Amino acid sequence: MKIFKEGLVHIYTGNGKGKTTAAVGLALRAIGAGLSVCLIQFLKGYTEHNEIKVLKKINKKCKVIRFKQTHPIFCLRNKTEGSEKILKKRVFKDFLKAKKEVFSKNYDLVIMDEIINIVSQRFLSESELIELIDTKPKYLELVLTGRGASKNLIKKADYVTDMRIIRHPFYAGKKSRRGIEY
Repeated sequence: MKIFKEGLVHIYTGNGKGKTTAAVGLALRAIGAGLSVCLIQFLKGYTEHNEIKVLKKINKKCKVIRFKQTHPIFCLRNKTEGSEKILKKRVFKDFLKAKKEVFSKNYDLVIMDEIINIVSQRFLSESELIELIDTKPKYLELVLTGRGASKNLIKKADYVTDMRIIRHPFYAGKKSRRGIEY
């Protein structure tokens, strides 16, 4: 039997640091409460960040899926003809795989990390993501992260957190630090 009668939709968006961190924190809380969790990461490439290493070690209640596509700003730096079309096709295939996990009935909580970036970068139509939200299993808690959540996506969510930058060391020329930024 599933934990929730009605699962809600969460959005962590904005230009500030902490969207993935907040989602992973929620995953830890859910695992601690005995919920089954699936964390699906888009556009992060193969680099396994430290929080993912921990989630994989915690227990069998958390499945982590990472797709190999990297954020477009890095993929398309050396633009080659057709690279955007190729990336769009690959990301859509990844989305279809993620969608299967959402509808698998194996989880109480599914996190789709950076899915909003995919929509805001137009690698997936907003209507595809809205359809997923509208048709997800009723009991499933769904978390969506990424910059640029539209008004339509925000209207669909029950929880919305906008991470905004007030100050960040990057803008003072400081490098990312292991264990804090990654």
